[in-house]
Amino acid sequence: MDMRLKFFITIVLLALCLAVLFLAISFRPLKPKVEEKHEVVPPKIELPTRAFIEARFEGVDRVVVKYARQGMHDKDYDDKILFELEGRDALASLQKTIEFDLGNSSEPAYLEPPCLCFGTHDIDFYHKGVRVLSLNYKHFSRLGGLGDGEFDLTSESTKQFAAWFDERGFHDFQKGVDANAAMIRAEEDKARRAAELFPEDYRHKIPPYSQKKTGFILVVDGTDGAMHAQAKEQPREHPLEGRGDRLEILKAAFRAIGTEYGSDENMGGGEYRFDFSDIEPISTLTAILKAGKIEEIRRIVIEGPETDAKLLLGIFRFMNYHWQDWQLMPEYARAKIYNAAWNETAPEKSWRVSSRLSRESGPHCMQLRLKIAAGGNPVAYIDAEEQNEMRLPPWLEVLLALSRQQVPEARVIVLEKLKTAPDGFDKLVLEVALACYDGPEKLNEKHYRLKDYSVAEALKKFRTSVSK
Repeated sequence: MDMRLKFFITIVLLALCLAVLFLAISFRPLKPKVEEKHEVVPPKIELPTRAFIEARFEGVDRVVVKYARQGMHDKDYDDKILFELEGRDALASLQKTIEFDLGNSSEPAYLEPPCLCFGTHDIDFYHKGVRVLSLNYKHFSRLGGLGDGEFDLTSESTKQFAAWFDERGFHDFQKGVDANAAMIRAEEDKARRAAELFPEDYRHKIPPYSQKKTGFILVVDGTDGAMHAQAKEQPREHPLEGRGDRLEILKAAFRAIGTEYGSDENMGGGEYRFDFSDIEPISTLTAILKAGKIEEIRRIVIEGPETDAKLLLGIFRFMNYHWQDWQLMPEYARAKIYNAAWNETAPEKSWRVSSRLSRESGPHCMQLRLKIAAGGNPVAYIDAEEQNEMRLPPWLEVLLALSRQQVPEARVIVLEKLKTAPDGFDKLVLEVALACYDGPEKLNEKHYRLKDYSVAEALKKFRTSVSK
């Protein structure tokens, strides 16, 4: 065979092999693309060591304590100096009081992001007139400014740090520490009293008061790197499992809430709600209540006497955040709960009851609404300065809601109240209530300038021009 022909055949065969290989690769079934999962690793937070603290305090010869702003609208904040002291020897003894809480590991016991509050005081340190270190003192037990983060002082360090200033004439820190200790003792007593409401063999399940969290992990927001805390899911034993006296356990938990733990208390930051809590024993009480069934709660209300007011108040406070089940309660049972809640709630907090009661229209609730509207209470309007509005007294909120519904009995109450009402906010609202029956002819600019949501809703129905 001619050499040129052999070369040509070789080239053709090679080309065919390459073509087959290309087709095989092109038509190979593609595996679904698996996205890589990147596990979020909490950033390493180094606890300031003794050597680090001493290095930061090196050479400081003056300390200045300043008032710290307590909020964006804090009128007292003017960066004023409350206390100052000079002397290297004295400040060397201060730095020795600082010891951070390691907990049971090599990590700080309180690894949360900064709490973002302004803190108790700002403490500045100077070296030869130049500020070299600034600490933010928070909650009389926590320091920010040493290292990357905020860290809890040990209990002994908390005492020594406050005592150092107290011995040198600045007593605010010691007062704060004492007040915090008194608060903890009060909460411990409250937890003990709550446990005593339960059957004796169940009391050990109600833990004592604790300031510690149930556990947090730190994650980084991919957009801005901000730190957030995510509560870990904590497995919890079913609190009513196998209990023949589960109704008694539920009653005890409701009484504990109604007697010791009100929804208006500040626990764990901000207004406490029953949807979450990581402060003992509240989380245990919440778990018990959530394990109850609406049928059981209804039975407790129906069969229980009205004189068991603390139990009924506890049910109101719990149901206040579980309104999806509220309408499953008979109307007369709801009225029974409202009545106890109204009588047991402090007047300045009774709007929590009146605002919800104003939405009821059944006969038993109507009777209670008229009783509240006629009786009134000693609370004047609440001036909500930041919102530039006023909140109606609870009795007046109920009366205005009745007037908007044009309940005949409420008109009689409005006329009686107007006879003795002094000029001012309450009288103007009563005149708006009367207009719901008689028309807006007597309303004027003053009525339309009232800054209240309920009043604004009542005025919406009036379309005639305002008389001058």
